[in-house]
Amino acid sequence: MIAVVFALEFEAADFVSAAARRMCVDVWHLGVTGQRAAAVFETKLAKQTPALVVSAGLAGALTSDVGVGDVFVGVNETTPFLLDLLPSIARAKLLTVSHVVATVEEKKRLGVETCSQIVDMETAHLSRICADLRIPLLSLRAVSDTCAEDLPLPGNVLIDPQTGRPAPGLVFKHLLKNPGSAVGLNKLITNSKIARKHLSDALNEILPVLSRNSLDVPA
Repeated sequence: MIAVVFALEFEAADFVSAAARRMCVDVWHLGVTGQRAAAVFETKLAKQTPALVVSAGLAGALTSDVGVGDVFVGVNETTPFLLDLLPSIARAKLLTVSHVVATVEEKKRLGVETCSQIVDMETAHLSRICADLRIPLLSLRAVSDTCAEDLPLPGNVLIDPQTGRPAPGLVFKHLLKNPGSAVGLNKLITNSKIARKHLSDALNEILPVLSRNSLDVPA
């Protein structure tokens, strides 16, 4: 069995209905971001051990050559033999951080300092767990925001740092005080839906390949 793992339900929405019909694929929603996602992931693995994990979701861009909807394998967080199975999927170095990277300044700084092209909040945590358990992991990310624009809301408004989930109440309060942010928020939502669709398309392309090979895992 392959487990396709998403932190947030929003990220999985385009893929989940099709995946439900796949006999060899389970979809796991961790429901939270960052290290919280890792804790939920470990609980699920204690009950069921997949032959292979696909860590899927959205990411932000850290370099100017990465655009909305681009899909990448996180090459530094993917079990090496899986890279040979997917030569047609673009590759990027993925950085995992503990907070939402919201400003152009921070995006570009992190890109330069870490030589990474994309950023998320979960994958490195999941990758370490899989490595410890000797479970192969593929990191797959679709880009929802470029490094040329600030996010329309502060990171601690988009994702509540206390819960690790989107915070509608905080967003509403922020928009009341900053109504001009609504245009940018709508653009981010639109871009995220584009990225989500491209992510689903990529999963539908690669899962048959992974299904054929997931039982032939190198020792």
